[in-house]
Amino acid sequence: MEGNMKRYLAMVEWQLRNLPKDRRAQVIKDIRYEMELKKLQQGLTEDELILAMPTPRQLALEYGGLDTPLYAQDVPSAKELEKRARQEEEEAQRHQKREEEKAQRKARRQEEKDSRKAACAAGSCKVNPLMNMLKFAFGLYLFFAILRAAPSIIGGLIGLFAAFLSMVIVVPMVFGILGFVFQIVFGVLGAVFKAIFRGFA
Repeated sequence: MEGNMKRYLAMVEWQLRNLPKDRRAQVIKDIRYEMELKKLQQGLTEDELILAMPTPRQLALEYGGLDTPLYAQDVPSAKELEKRARQEEEEAQRHQKREEEKAQRKARRQEEKDSRKAACAAGSCKVNPLMNMLKFAFGLYLFFAILRAAPSIIGGLIGLFAAFLSMVIVVPMVFGILGFVFQIVFGVLGAVFKAIFRGFA
């Protein structure tokens, strides 16, 4: 892409600085595609194409950009544009390389997994005796730990059951005995007071 078109798109991008970076990049990509298509279809030179386009300010407004004046110092130079393009290209290459490495690692893991499954299905699985011993030892440890904790668990359950019985049976019985005692005491006191105050009647 020539320098004039780059500068035009840079001016549009400046007016779109209020948009998020990914949205701004997508808009510039769409505009670049439309300009290239228009240039090919109508057989325009780059200067004729730019003259046929709206101003960067007007075009940016169509995509939700800012309606602010554009000064010369706001527009990057051709050297800065080339540097930015190189940086973007290098970043894209690095990103592609990372994605390829990630896909290769995933493919290798899947191949190893599939090969292990196939080997096990064919009866030639490599069994790790150390791992089996560790699994057995861990299972044995859990078994004895549960056995050791069983009396405590059972004792706790019995204690809860006894507490429940005491609340349901013993407590009402105690209140019944206390009521009976109070009834006898107050009955005797009533008879005594009645005998004492009978002579005053």
